[in-house]
Amino acid sequence: MEADGMLRQIVALFVATAVLVLIRTSSSAELQVPGEYSTIQSAIDTAVNGDTVIIAPGTYTGDSNRDIDFKGKAITVRSTDPNDSVIVATTIIDCQNYGRGFTFESGEQADSILKGITIINGKAGTGGGILIRDSSPVIAKCTVSNNSGVTGGGVYCDGGSPTIVNSIIENNYASGEGGGIYYWGSGKPSIINCTVRGNSTNSRGEGGGIYINGDIHGGQPTISFCSIIENTAGSGGGLYIHKSSPLISHCTVADNYAVGSGGLFLGGMGSPDEYTVRVEHCRITGNSANSKGGLKAICCNLYMYNCVVSGNSSYGYISGGLSIESYSTAEIRQCTIVGNRVAQIPGQRCVGGGLFLKMCDVTISNSIIRQNRATEGAQLAIHAWDGVQSPDIPPINEPTLVTLLHNDFAGEQDQEVYIYGEPNRLTLEMYSNLDVDPCFADAGWWDPNGTQDDPNDDFWVEGDYHLKSQAGRWDANEGRWTKDDVTSACIDAGDVISTIGFEPFPNGGIINMGAFGGTAEASKSYFGEPVCETIIAGDINGDCKVDFRDFVLMAYHWHEDNSP
Repeated sequence: MEADGMLRQIVALFVATAVLVLIRTSSSAELQVPGEYSTIQSAIDTAVNGDTVIIAPGTYTGDSNRDIDFKGKAITVRSTDPNDSVIVATTIIDCQNYGRGFTFESGEQADSILKGITIINGKAGTGGGILIRDSSPVIAKCTVSNNSGVTGGGVYCDGGSPTIVNSIIENNYASGEGGGIYYWGSGKPSIINCTVRGNSTNSRGEGGGIYINGDIHGGQPTISFCSIIENTAGSGGGLYIHKSSPLISHCTVADNYAVGSGGLFLGGMGSPDEYTVRVEHCRITGNSANSKGGLKAICCNLYMYNCVVSGNSSYGYISGGLSIESYSTAEIRQCTIVGNRVAQIPGQRCVGGGLFLKMCDVTISNSIIRQNRATEGAQLAIHAWDGVQSPDIPPINEPTLVTLLHNDFAGEQDQEVYIYGEPNRLTLEMYSNLDVDPCFADAGWWDPNGTQDDPNDDFWVEGDYHLKSQAGRWDANEGRWTKDDVTSACIDAGDVISTIGFEPFPNGGIINMGAFGGTAEASKSYFGEPVCETIIAGDINGDCKVDFRDFVLMAYHWHEDNSP
């Protein structure tokens, strides 16, 4: 009987313990630092999956408040209010130039969340601020600032598919690659709605703002709604993306500097078919380099839509705006490429102000290419194959093929287009291009800064590239539609077989040229008479009449399927 009683007590104790564990693991707890736990690491060590560690405002230093390890736990570590910028700015992990802020290297997934924390003064070989290895955590609403390392001054990622969202990555330094963010691997990292500003590498490093290398198998990173500004590097001042197939959308890449490729470097190795790069709805402006100021694409498939490429400059001798090279293929549609230049240094050759194309297959349509500057090929320079073979790129037998159709292109004069190398290796086709004033709402311009003869101190004043229209133009500053006293000839002047996308009514049924063609901000059509205020069934072009023109537009798009 005594043994039976003892057994019942043991069973009861076991059941009670199991119930407590069940309750503990099935309901999330909030662990307060420093109220309940003296250090952040001690709170994490106690936490179980589903818990939240809440850090009060203050500056946290020393052991267990740096090199903080999530240890694979599905927990949230956050400030008291991640939505309050003052709270975030005053909830600080100060590494005091010894170690890093946080580590994720135990397979953490999207339910491991760091939110609303500021990390400063980290110093480590990899990841001065945050280290992520073979893990996929979420970093949200954080500031990672003034950290340093050999690679990944701010954030270092090796493998996994982490997400960095609504965060500020600024003023970090790497002596090698990735001043702000470094990623190596074949995963799908996401950088969304972040500001990546003022980060740097040394003069031989790559990726001042962001460095991504897809390794052997190639990664698929997403970079969207980001501002990547004022970063510096040896190559790829804003972004350096290698052996990957990224989507870069709705980003501003501005005022970055590098020795080579000031704004973006996008490159593969071997066959260009391995890597597809999409750059959509982006502004690439005010970037500079000793060579290739705005964007350089090499050995990849580039699809570039609805982008503004403006005011980029090369202070060497080649490519102010876009450079597409070495067996790449590119499709450039609805872009505005204006105001780019190769600075005219006395005695120096200046080639390809707007675009420089070398040994590639490129089609450009529905775009505006004007007001670019270089002594040779102000708008476009093409280097056909010249027999010089790079040892790390496979040989090519196909000629360079460049097609320009339905563009506003100031390229009919000799100084505007320059061809060199082996002209018999080039096929250049130009159809249905205009050469007219596009009537921008506000064209950008170069301010000489008081020294007309010295281009090195000039600065770019950005413009507004919506097209003027008597029927209606979107005013981005005012957030409303406005009407002008003139209408751009680039409205309804694109390729008739291109879909008009989201162009507002009345739209003429034909896509506009330039960066806003096919978008909800496309300038409206004007037909020399009062604009239709109502939509008439069958009136495809919006001229208040149902006639043969509407039938022609319908026939061009018969059976077209633009469903996602």
